[in-house]
Amino acid sequence: MNVTINTPAPIHVEFQTPTSINVKVGVPDTIKVLIGGIIMGNGENWVINEEPSGLINGTNATFTTAFNFVAGKAEVYLNGMLQKIVQDYQSIGNNTIQINTSPSVGETILISYIKL
Repeated sequence: MNVTINTPAPIHVEFQTPTSINVKVGVPDTIKVLIGGIIMGNGENWVINEEPSGLINGTNATFTTAFNFVAGKAEVYLNGMLQKIVQDYQSIGNNTIQINTSPSVGETILISYIKL
């Protein structure tokens, strides 16, 4: 779903999934978006669908992001399915997640998060 808000600087909001959005603003720094309790300006701190480092081999369960993230605010996707914190994975520090069941060869992991 796409929404355009007609203001002096048009705002375009694109809903990609139930939990992620893209916001485009005609003039920089004219909008602030509240995501996960943190106020963001024009999305410069969002990392969407990053493939974390770590082997996917059926044994390794630990994966690291390129940047530190807000603890407890990462979204982890295994084969496109949103995983639940505690039930499916744990957050270790500010840049590492550990999946409870090691992914097998051929599976994919993507992480979306707010960069610190």
